[in-house]
Amino acid sequence: MTEEDWHSESNPGPMLEHLKRRLRVAPRARGRKFRLTAVEFLRLRTDMVSNPRVARAVEAGEAMCDGAGTLPDVSAILAEAGLRADPSDLPGWGFVLKFLLSPDSFTAAHEIAGLTHRVRWPTPGRAGYARDELTMASQAWIIRDVFGNPFRPATCPPSWRTSAAGALAESVYEARDFAAMPVLADALEEAGCDDADVLTHCRGPGPHVRGCWVVDLVLGKA
Repeated sequence: MTEEDWHSESNPGPMLEHLKRRLRVAPRARGRKFRLTAVEFLRLRTDMVSNPRVARAVEAGEAMCDGAGTLPDVSAILAEAGLRADPSDLPGWGFVLKFLLSPDSFTAAHEIAGLTHRVRWPTPGRAGYARDELTMASQAWIIRDVFGNPFRPATCPPSWRTSAAGALAESVYEARDFAAMPVLADALEEAGCDDADVLTHCRGPGPHVRGCWVVDLVLGKA
């Protein structure tokens, strides 16, 4: 995959495979990002997260990314919700969510990507499943928002991490207040940030998700 491919790709599979092979970050940080990506793929399915039992499992999986839970905790929630891990019962959210429990966070992201962009054929009498291209494109955007550009890894000098920038980034992360991203760009610019990719991403149209590469960079989570 080339840098041009990365920016234009609409299939999450090759992007995740590229990250698995090429991403040069600490294993723990990489694992967190893959699992957050899996969580955001699940959130795309509003038909899924509108079920409060399923939403609870997704929230537990997200909390686990920041050390506020463990794999057994999420497993217990799924059992309590009575979700079945049955691949024949699609949308089979129990089957989809079980990948959130995978110790391998890349597997979680990769498998959940494929399962959540599958839809039944709309044509009566036609068996099987098709790929929802719009969902796939949204998944590709999520990957770019979480991982940034792996061909041009960004750094955050200590001078950029002012109290103002840090507080804004923390608020964005905790409250999911992504409307504040342009304000974060202003704070970073005032701190001396002249990285066009960082500033453009903050001031761009989004959408952004928890794990956004710029927010993570400022918080030292990247």
